[in-house]
Amino acid sequence: MQWIRWQGVFVFAGFVVVLGLVWWLVVDTLAEWAIERTGTAIVGARVDLGAANVTLFPSGIELFALEVTDPDHPMRNAIEVRRIAGRVDGLQLLRRKLIIDELAVEGVRFGTERARSGAVEARETARGRVGNAAGRLAEAIELPSFELPDPEALLEGEELESLALIESLRAEAQQEKAKWEQTLDELPDPETFDDYARRIQQAREGGVLARVAKLAQLAADVRKDVGQLREAASRLDEDLKRLRERAAQVRAAPQRDIRRLQDRYGLSPQGLTNLSGRLVGPRIDSLVRQGLLWYDRLSPLVARAARAAGDGGAEVVERVRGRSVLVRFREDPPLPDFLIRRATVSIEIEAGIFEGTITNITPDQDVLGQPLRFAFAGRELDGIDAVDVDGEFNHVKPEAPVDRLAARVRGFRLSEVTLSESERWPIRLTAGRADLHAQGEVRAGVLAADLGAVLRNASLSAEFAEDSAVANALSRTLEEVDAFDLGAKITGTLADHDVVVRSSLDRLLTQAVESLISGQMRRLEILVRSRVDQALHGPLADLDSQLGGLDSLSHEFANRIGLANGVLGEAGGGGKKGGLKLPGGFKLPGGFKLR
Repeated sequence: MQWIRWQGVFVFAGFVVVLGLVWWLVVDTLAEWAIERTGTAIVGARVDLGAANVTLFPSGIELFALEVTDPDHPMRNAIEVRRIAGRVDGLQLLRRKLIIDELAVEGVRFGTERARSGAVEARETARGRVGNAAGRLAEAIELPSFELPDPEALLEGEELESLALIESLRAEAQQEKAKWEQTLDELPDPETFDDYARRIQQAREGGVLARVAKLAQLAADVRKDVGQLREAASRLDEDLKRLRERAAQVRAAPQRDIRRLQDRYGLSPQGLTNLSGRLVGPRIDSLVRQGLLWYDRLSPLVARAARAAGDGGAEVVERVRGRSVLVRFREDPPLPDFLIRRATVSIEIEAGIFEGTITNITPDQDVLGQPLRFAFAGRELDGIDAVDVDGEFNHVKPEAPVDRLAARVRGFRLSEVTLSESERWPIRLTAGRADLHAQGEVRAGVLAADLGAVLRNASLSAEFAEDSAVANALSRTLEEVDAFDLGAKITGTLADHDVVVRSSLDRLLTQAVESLISGQMRRLEILVRSRVDQALHGPLADLDSQLGGLDSLSHEFANRIGLANGVLGEAGGGGKKGGLKLPGGFKLPGGFKLR
């Protein structure tokens, strides 16, 4: 009896040899291809890997020279990693799960140059979820020049409110004057009262009874005319009072015109409101947008696409007997298909190396039940006293994700930092020391972040393209600044966020130009007032003439009433009701005396 079938041994040995050759020749290439393809799809730009080494005994993976292209700058790497190495859980690998307990990431660098372009065709930019508020801010940089405009050119084509009011009042006064002249023509005039005087003299001739009757009738007629004159004079006084009140208001209108012209042409210190935000805001928003783009690109690493409705996490299939069906039973504890329990990362920057750890890297946090957390720290770096960065990406509840980041940098020595990229208003920080902090949160797609910096021993350079009084004042002030603070609040969503910048520079810049602006304002006011007074001189003189004409009519009413009273005095009535006195103390109707 033959215990060993050599044919089978040879076949098995051949199978093992072939399998080993395939593993040795192909598996590393397949791993490299898979990493490059998947990374390129996530980032939207080329991801290159120098080499991959997959080992079976012990189970592990080692990657070399990983380069991730910056999609916005195809000739630059956003991230370059010298070496990534980790041990794979072999038992879990047999269960089709890639579980790495410890991963070492060494030689991480940012912004390195590439030998060839990393652009890919028809790439989507961050899946369209991150908006561009920087463009809106950049368009808003339009600072007032505060240059004194030519008063003649300023008033050319301007409709002065004061002139319109004067013209309206002048026309009304002219109409009132014409109306009262006509009214005066219709009322008793001096000739009428001269006629009364002649008739009174004639009435004194004749018998007593005839004299009494005539004088009484004449007195009644005179009193009636006096009543008409007095009523008309009272109404004229009311119209004159109303017109004079309006004239007083009209005379204050030129000052309103001057203020309106000043406000229109920006000659006010309020034109410098949030100047630092208008200058530095686009730069800050550009940095924020780049960070949000990378957050959006890398989010698939911590959040798999939404599961089907009703999916409760780990897949559980009812056991099926009698058929060849793959059955996955409930796990205890449940594990995702991909998990890096702990990664130690070494980041290389110009200042030196700072290190940190990342735990629970998986796209299935709802299965694992724990969020991704990270913490980095650096001490005694070249040009930086201390760096601390920590945060978490919590997608344990996919319907309510919360991602947080906090960073603190102390004693950061800066040089040649661009604060404003505007061609008209460029500002550079040539030197300084800064303490920086940043706190941000994205809760269910809603963004809220606060950035801040306190700079000391600062040296600013502001070579403004404009050659104007305000540009020179701002430039001198910025160059004299040695300490200031700068902060920003970011609110909104990834697709539509707002950046509000605050800085102590606003107060310094405003103080620097307030005296300049005030002087320009005073000079403009004098010149504009002169031109406005010149434009209003003729209409105001005509208005005064119209009002003076109404005054003359009022005097004419007073004269006629005086004539009427004189006539009544001649007649012996004195303008009062009463009877005529007869010799012996008798009194006749009409208040006349017999001679």
